[in-house]
Parts: sequence; C-alpha cells; structure tokens
Amino acid sequence: MTYEVIRNCEMWDCPFCDENTVSVIHFPQSVTVKRSKTASLSGSEGFHVNPHTYIVSSGCSKCGETVEEVAKKLNENGTT
Repeated sequence: MTYEVIRNCEMWDCPFCDENTVSVIHFPQSVTVKRSKTASLSGSEGFHVNPHTYIVSSGCSKCGETVEEVAKKLNENGTT
C-alpha cells in the first residue's frame, strides 16, 4: 500500500531582515500504525507519531543570507 506525501510550500519572514522572502517546505504530522500477531497474543497495535517537518528551500533574496544561515537562525529561534 502506498500513500501520497502531502507537502506545502510556504513563504516565511527572513529572521534577519523580516521580509517575506524565505521559501519553506512543510511536511505535516503523520501517524504510523503497526499491527502484529503472535501465537500468544491475538493482536497488538503500536503507534508512532512523526512530527511536523520544515525544510528551508531558499535563502533570502533581499539581504543575501544563504539557506544554511537562514535554517540555522530559525532553528535557534525554535521556529522549525
């Protein structure tokens, strides 16, 4: 069974110049369900929740900051 991955491209404010120029890809939260059966157990389920994931895909075109610098600053601020 295959599932299509949903992702959203968003524009965020640059943490350096506060202009709306940074492109971020957002992968929403997902839940994985695991079922198993054994001779002694009729069936058990386990859940694994994958958190929201944000990937910075472009730097700032206004102030010239690179993708790595923007991602590092957003991580320090706790945004991503």
